[in-house]
Amino acid sequence: MPLADSPFSTPIGAQAVAYSADGTELHVTLATGARLMIAAATLRAACRCAHCRRAQIDGVFPDRFVDLTISEVSWVGGYGINVAFSDGHARGIYPFSYLSELARQE
Repeated sequence: MPLADSPFSTPIGAQAVAYSADGTELHVTLATGARLMIAAATLRAACRCAHCRRAQIDGVFPDRFVDLTISEVSWVGGYGINVAFSDGHARGIYPFSYLSELARQE
């Protein structure tokens, strides 16, 4: 599904951001033309928000996310996106540079 229409121009660093119809994968086309595909579970596990960091420190962060999907994606300034997941989590900000790192690791 395409990223919600924005009244602003396409953010610097990405030409297009969308997620698969079943919500299991994020698709990003960077300004360089590089295409990234990242699984929803990978994104969720890589969240760096304060809530997830605290859960990791406390040892209560899940080892994996099963049947997780992306429910919404929105621009964050010109440098990244926010992703909402089917488990209700929607706090993480994913800069395009971080998404590139995650895609290389998959």
